[in-house]
Amino acid sequence: MQRRILTLAALAVALLLAGTARQALAVAEVHKFNVVVSAMPTYIKGGDFADDLDYINKNFLEAQGLAPLAPITYGWLYQGELRYMVRPSWAAHVSVGQLKVQTKREYLPALNVSVQLRQEILSVPVSLGGSYYFQPYNQGDFQARGYFGGGLMGVATNRVTTSQYITGTGSSLGSFENKFDALAPGWFTEGGVHMFFASRFSVLLGGIYRSAKIEALLDRETHEPAYSPPPDVHPLSMDLSGVGA
Repeated sequence: MQRRILTLAALAVALLLAGTARQALAVAEVHKFNVVVSAMPTYIKGGDFADDLDYINKNFLEAQGLAPLAPITYGWLYQGELRYMVRPSWAAHVSVGQLKVQTKREYLPALNVSVQLRQEILSVPVSLGGSYYFQPYNQGDFQARGYFGGGLMGVATNRVTTSQYITGTGSSLGSFENKFDALAPGWFTEGGVHMFFASRFSVLLGGIYRSAKIEALLDRETHEPAYSPPPDVHPLSMDLSGVGA
């Protein structure tokens, strides 16, 4: 009888420990150090770049009955980020990304003659900031925490390329490629939800607003300021501010 009682007690303890182990396993893993990889559709204001494209469309292409170049209003921002949970409610993060978008069109004005027009933006934003994490919502092995933050941003590369290539005439006359670039400071603010699971992986869903305006683009060859077309001639700027999600 005593042995049977000891056996039942040992079985009860084993079941209790197993249940506790299962409960411990069913807890969301919140890691202090996170590597975040994201692809974000983002709106682009454009600034003088958008105005210059509109000028080309109205005064050169549409005036000759040609189809205009499509406006550049959004693109994909690909970004890698290191996010470190300094405290349960605070995270510091640093990121680097790439935003590349272009508009182009080919025209066939004569037999065996091709004219290609292209305008392209290439930008590499680098940011440093922090985010505040609100109280978590827990449900089994799932945890969700809202966050809000911001920081400083430096746009390390801002390159605008305007090109025209003419082929089939036996000459490169009329072909050209202009490249302009500049560095620019900026800032950003973000907010969203960080979701944790019983896994090494977590998910960020959120939105971001970037403010990044380049006041004066420089010619890459001469390092002289580029100017907008007449009648309002002024140093050519570019506005990469916008909202992404």
